[in-house]
Amino acid sequence: MHKPREKESVKRVFEHEREVRYYASLIKKGLLPIEKYAVDKYFARKGKVLDVGCGAGREAFALAKQGFSVVGIDLSSNLVKFAKQYALKHRLVAVTFLCSDVEHLRYPKNTFDYVILPTQVIEHVKGRDNRINVLRQCKELLKENGILFFTTHERKSGLRWWFYWTKESVLLSLKHFVGIDTERELGDTWIDSVNPTNKAIEKAFIHFYTKREAIKDIRRASLTLVEVVSNEKLRAAWEPAHLKYAFICKQAKPS
Repeated sequence: MHKPREKESVKRVFEHEREVRYYASLIKKGLLPIEKYAVDKYFARKGKVLDVGCGAGREAFALAKQGFSVVGIDLSSNLVKFAKQYALKHRLVAVTFLCSDVEHLRYPKNTFDYVILPTQVIEHVKGRDNRINVLRQCKELLKENGILFFTTHERKSGLRWWFYWTKESVLLSLKHFVGIDTERELGDTWIDSVNPTNKAIEKAFIHFYTKREAIKDIRRASLTLVEVVSNEKLRAAWEPAHLKYAFICKQAKPS
């Protein structure tokens, strides 16, 4: 069971009006190229989408305009409030927003055709078992053959970060070897910025994934991995250059 301070740090950061303004400014940009790739290729029919960690509604509004029915949820009440006001102002009736916890998705099974966790939302969940449980809950919400995609960073992206996380791996192993009890997992850290324009009001918890780790979590959640796409060539001009992946999964079990 993880301590609440990690989740509270994320909530406080995204509640701040500066963050709300930033994420509101991205609405007009629509889907990121890596998101558009997944939607164009795998969202074969118009259906119901759950947008987990919807922020100010960038992805939800883009999908609603394409004819999807969208439910957006976010931990930040201020982001949800803005999204609701934007939808009302622009008469977007195919999208609704709720303030809800990503770790407790309270919907009936088989409700959605698609579930998305964009912009590395899952990385703000502390604890591997908790992240796997989020994926497992998303699987349960999908209709048969429904599609889920989520995005993560690659924590060993570039030589600098490869050395940093290799060093952290050694230090963490040494702590375990000498019997130092720590809840920290490799990849766990605290960041002072959740968007590229400014520092946050406080540090926020994040778990940086590797591609291999994410694939293992997908399998433990009993999802079927369909495709892994990187943003190396599918990247918007305003998006930071850090390597990221989209993991596209199916609800159906392997045959």
